[in-house]
Amino acid sequence: MKHCLQLSRDLFKASAREACLSFQLGTQQVRVEFTQNYCIARELREAYKLSKENLMTTARKAMNLKHKAEDEAPWDAYEERFNQLPDDLDELHGKIENNKAALECFRGDRSIRELYERVCAEIQDDEAKLADLESYVNDSEGKINGIKVRFGSAAAYCVAK
Repeated sequence: MKHCLQLSRDLFKASAREACLSFQLGTQQVRVEFTQNYCIARELREAYKLSKENLMTTARKAMNLKHKAEDEAPWDAYEERFNQLPDDLDELHGKIENNKAALECFRGDRSIRELYERVCAEIQDDEAKLADLESYVNDSEGKINGIKVRFGSAAAYCVAK
């Protein structure tokens, strides 16, 4: 019986020791996990802080660009053009559709644009030729008037004799 009690006591001590070691091992694992999670959380906080700083820097740059654009924008011209727009929504939609159609026509056929540019160049050439002809006619009229004056003077002199 003493032997049984001794064995029971030894078994109890061994079980208690095993439970204590298991507990220590469990707490050690929890500490390791906690430390890992703490490091991850710290890295995430640092990444969040860096991202927030980058976002704020970008937001400041965007606001500065916005203010610069607002300061440099020709608001008076925009306001005048805006005031020229119709007040009726249907008219406004119609104007938008007309502009879209005109844009499509402009984009649609490149040969039309080339024809337009060629005709414009021809018109400019013709205007230059016309200016040259007008200059020639004006010079000729001046010469003719000079001849008329000399002839008139000579004719008046002959008639007077």
